[in-house]
Amino acid sequence: MQQIKLQENNKPMATATTPSAPLMSVSRQELTDRAEMQTLMRQILPGGLYSFQVLGFDPQFAKPKAGKEVSVNLNPRIVLFDLPAPLDKLNYKKRVFEYLNQNAWYHEDFAHALGLELTVLPNGNLTLPGEFLAAPGKEFDSLNTETWAYFGPMEKATGQFNLIVSGVGTKYEQNKIESFVCKVPGCTVKHNTGINRP
Repeated sequence: MQQIKLQENNKPMATATTPSAPLMSVSRQELTDRAEMQTLMRQILPGGLYSFQVLGFDPQFAKPKAGKEVSVNLNPRIVLFDLPAPLDKLNYKKRVFEYLNQNAWYHEDFAHALGLELTVLPNGNLTLPGEFLAAPGKEFDSLNTETWAYFGPMEKATGQFNLIVSGVGTKYEQNKIESFVCKVPGCTVKHNTGINRP
């Protein structure tokens, strides 16, 4: 910390200090805990049944493909919970990535895993429950997904899915969703498997 001598009328005054802040202030245990958490976050989970929660959505336009209309990836923010020790430290932190494109064939699987039915539109078409409206403090722009915010029952809803390990033995190894577990009472829909493959 830099020391400054102040003088007035050639008389020495009390020593003052310039305001400053430490570059880092953390205990050794906190550093160890952070490193352990980062290691756990990068860990590939074994395939199997997991509980998840949808924290919200981060919609983005998908990469355009020749001859196809522009579509939107809904990008649900999916986190896991009820993980066994020592992975329980990752509860509500460990994310599983899923595009959930607006044209995906497994919307009903996703909704039913949350215990929700698809919404029937006036024209008879089906859609996921809820809607995207203007984000707080922003004016809705259909061409700018950053102005969108989801409002509806899927946010904070919970469910279960089966995870697999994709890309085993490559640098692209990661967890992906293989299928969703329906929790709609009395459901007779034949749900999809193989949504993602190893």
